[in-house]
Amino acid sequence: MNTYQIDTLVQLQTTFTSADGVTLVDPETITLYAQTPDGVVAEYTPNRVSVGLYQYAIRVNQFGPWVYKWQGAGVVEVTSADVYFVVAESVLIDA
Repeated sequence: MNTYQIDTLVQLQTTFTSADGVTLVDPETITLYAQTPDGVVAEYTPNRVSVGLYQYAIRVNQFGPWVYKWQGAGVVEVTSADVYFVVAESVLIDA
């Protein structure tokens, strides 16, 4: 599991493929869901980098476990597994 420092801009990235698991494709709709350690879930529209490759940068502003997942709809109907990472607590306040 990845660990990041608080107030870091974390680059999340995914790829979408056709049923063959190899050919990159663009779903018609793509949503990134992220849940903060306090349980708040937010939806984001990621940026297309190239065919089938999407990313989104999220600032992690709470320490503890985070979880995110990607969802594509249309040509590709897929929801990724939950992905977890941890944001470490800092001993320096307002640094």
